Amino acid sequence: MRSWGNTGLTLLCFLGVFFWISSISQAQTQAEKGWQCIHPGLWHQVFEPKLPSGEGRMSIPVLKINPGKYDFHLLTGSENGEENKTLPQWMEAYNLHAAINASMFWKDQSTSTGFMRNFTHVNNDYLHPKYEGFLVFHPMHPSLPQIQIVDREHDSNWREILDQYGTVVQSFRMISVRGENVWEQNTKRYSVASVGITHAGEVLFIFCQTPTTIHDLNKALLQLPLDIKACMFVEGGPTAGLVVDIDNAFKGWKGTSENFLWPEVSSSFVRLPNVIGITPKNKDTVCSGKQ
Repeated sequence: MRSWGNTGLTLLCFLGVFFWISSISQAQTQAEKGWQCIHPGLWHQVFEPKLPSGEGRMSIPVLKINPGKYDFHLLTGSENGEENKTLPQWMEAYNLHAAINASMFWKDQSTSTGFMRNFTHVNNDYLHPKYEGFLVFHPMHPSLPQIQIVDREHDSNWREILDQYGTVVQSFRMISVRGENVWEQNTKRYSVASVGITHAGEVLFIFCQTPTTIHDLNKALLQLPLDIKACMFVEGGPTAGLVVDIDNAFKGWKGTSENFLWPEVSSSFVRLPNVIGITPKNKDTVCSGKQ
């Protein structure tokens, strides 16, 4: 057998330098686009597009997550027999780097309004006929995407795809997998928490704090430099929220609604039965650069 010798060592060194440069290059590219690196594989930016009326701007904090660097978790009180928690409490209990609503829930303060399964635990086995979107992760085969949004209207094999993932959450689509704004215009304005997928396979935790219609929010998201492929609604109004760990301190955004005589503002985070959180796959703690 031929020894690698100096040639093999040179090749290994070259590959190491190549991947190091690629990592720095990715960080610099994201930095040029205004993203701030919070942790390796987790970026943050607040977008402020103009409201359709031209009077004022939306405030849209977005987290961009690399599924190659992060694991996704569906945490439900029904699975573990736990009491409902606020987003910061879920963060602390499970050492999460970020957390967002998993879905809307019924008056029992536990059951998701759409289908929800986490491996062998089924929170709700009801396939809601009006919910066309499914967020799926924990693939059964390594050839599958780590996480994706399945579109019941456009993915003819959607049932087969659901069976290939351990975790499934059903809700309304906001933007179809074809990049279409599928929400009709109406007069309801409220804060919105949503989860999106980019064409590159990155995951977006999106929170529009400014009360607006979902149709107008979708238009804004499609015009922003997010490279968004699909987006799914997870909650709206005072119950909606997003929390991220920045420099060992929680930064959070809470929802509001304008469907009453005066805006209904949540003075504190609402206790939630079901959330989606992320934890790092490895112990890297230093970003390659500010993004």
